[in-house]
Amino acid sequence: MIDIYSNFGQIGDLLKQQPEIIRARHGRPPQIAITCLPQLNTMLWGLEKQKLVVLGARPGHGKSVFLLQLAYDFAVHGHLVHFYSFEMTKEVCAARLFSNRCKVDNYLMKTGKHAETEHLASHQERQAKCFAEAENANLFIFQSIGKSLPQLTEIYTRVKPWPGIIIIDYGNLVEQEQYKSRKTVYDDYIKGLRAIAVEQNVCVIMGAQIGRNVQQKGGGTRPPELEDFKETGVLEEQADQAILLFWPWYADEKKNFNDYSIRIAKNRDGRTGYIPGLFYPEYSLIQENTAAIEQAKKEKAEKNGQTRERYP
Repeated sequence: MIDIYSNFGQIGDLLKQQPEIIRARHGRPPQIAITCLPQLNTMLWGLEKQKLVVLGARPGHGKSVFLLQLAYDFAVHGHLVHFYSFEMTKEVCAARLFSNRCKVDNYLMKTGKHAETEHLASHQERQAKCFAEAENANLFIFQSIGKSLPQLTEIYTRVKPWPGIIIIDYGNLVEQEQYKSRKTVYDDYIKGLRAIAVEQNVCVIMGAQIGRNVQQKGGGTRPPELEDFKETGVLEEQADQAILLFWPWYADEKKNFNDYSIRIAKNRDGRTGYIPGLFYPEYSLIQENTAAIEQAKKEKAEKNGQTRERYP
């Protein structure tokens, strides 16, 4: 039976509720704060449950790094996070986070040469801090499963409690179903994730691949747009928020190696825009470029001051 009465309202009553709702928010922090990326956190005012957030990037542009960094950040700040990796094993995910948190070059990890310097006091201090915070972090990494809605349903009939945040890396690797086109399967998976977010009161974040044809446009260096999502247009429709990542050096080696772009391309509830970032692939680390952000704020303030002076 359809629950009619809790799913409609008269506009006069709904509008009168707004001042009370706004006052209740005043002074409260974001529901899910993004502490590792403060400017992104400010622009989005964190993330929220019952939302589907899509993170898009071309291969090699830091999508998995970004998602793992978010997952760990949320977990150490008290959220129960489930991270589904369709490409990497749980051990590889852990290695990337070790590199990120302990500032260990991943090449030195891979070759074992880090063993020659791991005794240094600076590293020992970072490692001890990392292990202490991770001990109580509610981050659980699933490898190779969750690639279909029936699998996710089975997982959450057996794994309790439901997490507050589910992160999928990445959705394009969903399992093919018999008698269905790949596009239909992918579209259904995306719609299913949004339904899970709403019905189970969780925030779902899904990584998605940007089509390779982006590289052929704009001389090969154009940042991605929402229309570039590979295999489906449903992502653009279903996502409450869409964040696009771009590493200019990967497209053009004449660019600065560490420069990075984080773009809020869609936000049903507020601001969109660019955030200058810095990418350190050797540490599986993405940061905001605070110097560039402060300079942009200064220039905007000066411009606004001139506007007010000319047009009082």
